[in-house]
Amino acid sequence: MGIVRGRGALLGAVITMLAVLAPAGPAGAAPDPLVLEGALHEHSGYSDGWPGSTPRTYFAAGRDEGLDFMGSADHSDNVFLPFVFSTYCAQDINACREADPVTPADSYRKWPATLEQADAASTPTFTAFRGFEWTSDVFGHVNVYFSSQVTNAKTDGGTPDVLWKWLNRPAADGGGGDGIATFNHPGAKGAPGTPEFNWHDFAFRHSADQQVVGIETFNDRTDYGSDGAKGNPPAGGWYAHALDRGWHVGAVGAEDLGHDKADDWGGPTRGKTVILAAGRSRADLKAAMLERRFYAVRRHGIRLTFTVDDRPMGTRFDATQGAPLHVAATVSAPPAEGDDLHLDLITSGGAVIATGDETLSADLTADAAQRWYYVRARRGTEPIAYSSPVWTSTALAPETDPPLPDPVVDPPVTTPDPPPVTTPVPPAVVPGRISIRAASPLRLDGRGRVALALRCVGTTACRPSVRLSARVDGRTRTVGSAGATAVAAGAMRTVRIPLSRAARRIVSRTGRLAVTVAAGRRTARVTVRRAR
Repeated sequence: MGIVRGRGALLGAVITMLAVLAPAGPAGAAPDPLVLEGALHEHSGYSDGWPGSTPRTYFAAGRDEGLDFMGSADHSDNVFLPFVFSTYCAQDINACREADPVTPADSYRKWPATLEQADAASTPTFTAFRGFEWTSDVFGHVNVYFSSQVTNAKTDGGTPDVLWKWLNRPAADGGGGDGIATFNHPGAKGAPGTPEFNWHDFAFRHSADQQVVGIETFNDRTDYGSDGAKGNPPAGGWYAHALDRGWHVGAVGAEDLGHDKADDWGGPTRGKTVILAAGRSRADLKAAMLERRFYAVRRHGIRLTFTVDDRPMGTRFDATQGAPLHVAATVSAPPAEGDDLHLDLITSGGAVIATGDETLSADLTADAAQRWYYVRARRGTEPIAYSSPVWTSTALAPETDPPLPDPVVDPPVTTPDPPPVTTPVPPAVVPGRISIRAASPLRLDGRGRVALALRCVGTTACRPSVRLSARVDGRTRTVGSAGATAVAAGAMRTVRIPLSRAARRIVSRTGRLAVTVAAGRRTARVTVRRAR
């Protein structure tokens, strides 16, 4: 060694020697992840946010608030239109003619401009990234982050399965294969009780499971994760229900801001997501979200830890039936939250199986009926944080078909049933396949069902499916449906399709009903009107 001069240099040399002599950590041990708090689900005048705001507006606000990251989610409905679609437009339509007052040309290229503004806003300590909100007010909303392509529920077919197929398609083919997705504010959109509500009641799809990484348990200041949330969730709440249906989703805290000029993007009182990532890059954040290494907090500064047998949240492993499991969790919060902090350990069915205060320690026995665990933190009775789960089984749940009402099907007959009223609509016919006969004026029977007569024309049997829809406020909404029904060649079969109360109100309001029948690649349509 060279000569060390001065007290400071001597101290430095001693520290260096101690570091050299200190025993190394376990071989291959991963460093502790960074604990990064940020905001997701932001809106601007690029969709339905207030006129004059742009993605650069909310990215700057999040950076100034000291967040670690922020993800945009302007609605994709008007991503290729230059206008603002805000309630403020009723006050000044001229302010909404071009979405970007700073760079008007970007009003006509919103999708690439959003990425450029995210790039410009990012710093070594703040990461901005692009996303969009797929917006169906029938099935529900979904955010997609990190994708290079964009899709729109108003033009792509508008069903969850269409979106899942788009997510599976490579980006080079126009798909979202490079993106990840989250279920937004469950229970807040659509009509409870209808088959389409909440993405066909979270109908599970293996193909989408890896990319659908989260569900919003907090949106703005509202809790969507527990009992009593919007949409009358099952016992345990929408979060537990989505997990029980088979989805491997973690807990997301979202802001969903920008609609009101008073909104404070990145502010401390709105929902946030904490990501446990190896670094700050977009790739690091995306990788951590794919691994479900994140949790939701209701306000800034709340911190949560959770392990099962020392495995972190997001882990999937196969626990041997009857084997011991040790669960550990902690919660901490800023002084303003007070000291009335509690933890709940939750498993399948939303059951609370253990509780603690700021620390929870529980010894369990692995049970095949309990496929997952997560913890919820409370201040008093108010939920303030949700962890992502640890799954104790790697087996995938079976796929679930969309929950359609069971059609009431009369026995097949060889001659047409007499029409229920004296003014029949001329049958809509697809040569060689199917025909429809619907009563007009439109009437429901005493059980709230629509009767349709389906004929298989020609010498080949068919299995038609039926969709009933109505136009509401300029949008087409599905109000009833029936799965494939076998009809013999040349025969007619009467199908009675029940409508929910909400669907009956829609039909009563609009006065007409569109009937679409599909068999194979053939489709027939007819519209019937309500009796006056």
